[in-house]
Amino acid sequence: MGYNRRDMATNFPTSLDNLTNPAGSDPVNNPSHASQHANINDAIETLEAKVGVDNSAVTTSLDYRVTQLETNPVAGYTDEEARNAIGAALTGSGGITVTPDDIANTITVSTDSTIATKTYVDAAVNNLGSTSDETYVPISDVGNADGIATLDENAQIPLSQLGNLVDGAPSALDTLNELAAAINDDASYAAGITTALGLKAPIASPTFTGTVGGITKDMVGLANVDNTTDALKPVSTATQTALDLKANLASPTLTGTPLAPTATTGTNTTQIATTAFVQAEIDASVQPGALYQTSAPASPEIGQIWIDSDEDVTTFDSNIIRRKAITATAGQTVFTADLPFIDGFEQIFMNGLLLVKTTDYATSGGNTVTLTSAAAASDIIEIVSVTGANSVNTYTQAEVDALLAANTSVAPLSISANTTLVAKKRYFVTSASALTLTLPASPALNDEIQIVDASGNASTYNITVARNGNNINGGTGNLIIDNNGGWYTLLYTGATYGWKVG
Repeated sequence: MGYNRRDMATNFPTSLDNLTNPAGSDPVNNPSHASQHANINDAIETLEAKVGVDNSAVTTSLDYRVTQLETNPVAGYTDEEARNAIGAALTGSGGITVTPDDIANTITVSTDSTIATKTYVDAAVNNLGSTSDETYVPISDVGNADGIATLDENAQIPLSQLGNLVDGAPSALDTLNELAAAINDDASYAAGITTALGLKAPIASPTFTGTVGGITKDMVGLANVDNTTDALKPVSTATQTALDLKANLASPTLTGTPLAPTATTGTNTTQIATTAFVQAEIDASVQPGALYQTSAPASPEIGQIWIDSDEDVTTFDSNIIRRKAITATAGQTVFTADLPFIDGFEQIFMNGLLLVKTTDYATSGGNTVTLTSAAAASDIIEIVSVTGANSVNTYTQAEVDALLAANTSVAPLSISANTTLVAKKRYFVTSASALTLTLPASPALNDEIQIVDASGNASTYNITVARNGNNINGGTGNLIIDNNGGWYTLLYTGATYGWKVG
C-alpha cells in the first residue's frame, strides 16, 4: 500500500492558509501525521502572537492596542460611534494607528481611519483660533457655510479662521445649529421680523386703528371709574358739594346779590337786565311830561299822563298857595305876575305889609296888580295867590261804587250750578256734580274771568267752560277743567285768538 505525501505550507498572517483536511481514504502518510500536527501548531502560535497575552507589550498585538484604546478614550464620540470607528479601523486596510500625544503643536487632520486620541482632540480644540499655528481642516468637515461652500470640498481652511467665526460667542450660540435653533430654523427670519415690526406702533404718540383690546382701567390709572349709565355715575363728595352750590338753568332761585354783565344802553334782547342797566335806561329816556288840558290827547305816547284841567297848560304847579316877589322901580304902579291867580283869592304885600284890596290895589286879568299909590325904588311887592283846584268832572258815591263793582275781579262769587259768566269776576265752583260755565257772548278787549275749583273734585266732576262763539286759545273747542283744585284765568285778547287761558 503506497502513500501520497504532500507537505503543508503556513502563510498566515500575511495571507490566509488553505489547509486540506485528510479524507478517510487517504493513506496514513499522505500528508504525514507529523506534518499535519506541525502545520496546526504553527497556525495556533501565529494566532496567539497576533492576539497577544494579557498586558502584552508587543505593539502589534491586539491586546496591546485594546489596552491603549481603554487608556486613551476617543473624545467626542459616543460609545456606539467609538465601536463603529474601532470596527472600521480593525477591518481597514491600514490597520490601527494611534496619533502620538505630542501632536498638539503640529496638528495634521486627515480623512482616513486614524483613531483620534483624547490628547489629539484637546490639542486640536485648543488650537482653534490660533494666530501662530496655521492648522488646516478639510472644507468637507466645515459644511456649506456662506462664503466657504464655493470652495472645493477637498480644500482646507486654517483653524484660526474657524476660531474667528466663533469669536466670543456664548457656548449656547457658538455653533451654526444653535444659531439656527435660536431663530426657530426660519430661513425667512429677517423678512418675518420686518413684517412683525411693521405691525407695531411707536412708543411715542402711537396711532392705533381698529378695536384696541387688552387695556384695563387699572393700566391707565382709572381703577375707580365705573362703567355705568350717566344717571348712575358716582361723583365725589367735593363734586356733589360744588354741584349743590350751582343754580338750575330752568327757573333758578338765586340768593344773596347775584351779579350779571350790564348790557349797553338801548339793548333790546332777552338778556338779563341789571339794576345798572335799568337806571341807565331811565336816565337816558325822555319821558313825556304830564299834559294838563281840557280834552284827552289825540295821539298819547306810552307812559304819558293826561290830567283833565280847566285850561290847556304845559306845566302844573303842585303848590296850592304860590308866592311871587317883584322889586319895584321908582314910581312903579303896575305889577304883572308870571303865575296866574284867581281874582279875589290873592294877597298883596309891600315890604311885608298886607295891602287892602280896592283901597291899596286892584287886580285884573288874573295876573296883574295895580297900586293906588306908586311904589318907591327897591320896594318889594309880593303877590300870594291860591291855585284853581276846582273839580270839573266828579263822581257821586253811588257812581264810584258801581264803577268799582263793574271793574273788580277781587270779590269772588260762589257757584254750584250752570252759570253764564260775567267779565271781571272770580268764580269759586263748589259743585258736587259736573256743570257748565258759559263765557260772555260779546266780551270786550281785556275782559278777565277767573275760575277756581274750590271743592277740589274737578277730576271726578268736570267743569266745562263753554266758549259761546268765541275762540279759546285760538281754537274752537271748549275748555275742560279736570284737575283738582285748578285755578284758571281767562283773558279776552280779541276775535282772532279769543280767550287766553293761563
